[in-house]
Amino acid sequence: MTDTHEIAESSTELLLLMKEKLRVRGKTLSVAVDRARHRMPRRIRRALDRLAEAEALSANPRLRLMLDQTGLDQAERDVRAYLAEIDPADERKGWYLGILGGLTVNLLTLGVLLIAVLLWRGYL
Repeated sequence: MTDTHEIAESSTELLLLMKEKLRVRGKTLSVAVDRARHRMPRRIRRALDRLAEAEALSANPRLRLMLDQTGLDQAERDVRAYLAEIDPADERKGWYLGILGGLTVNLLTLGVLLIAVLLWRGYL
């Protein structure tokens, strides 16, 4: 990733991968990272922050020389490996099961409270 086009292409590919796997909207990598920040481990967030900063710095030829190419390549590999492990269908299923679990606990709590009030009032 030494050229501006390579950095922009890599950022675009990561953005598309994040849209596919995490369902994150954003026109740039930095916007998508901000929106998906809470759903990723700290190590991956830091790598994505480095890549988003590199995307911004690569527009300027003098600032582009300051970029650590090996670090950026490693960060990109880490992010790609993390995103490759994500299964969107499994994430959706887990979300639905979490909602159903919470609803079940709430209904059971309501039932227990209803029975307790009925016993307390003498209706049962």
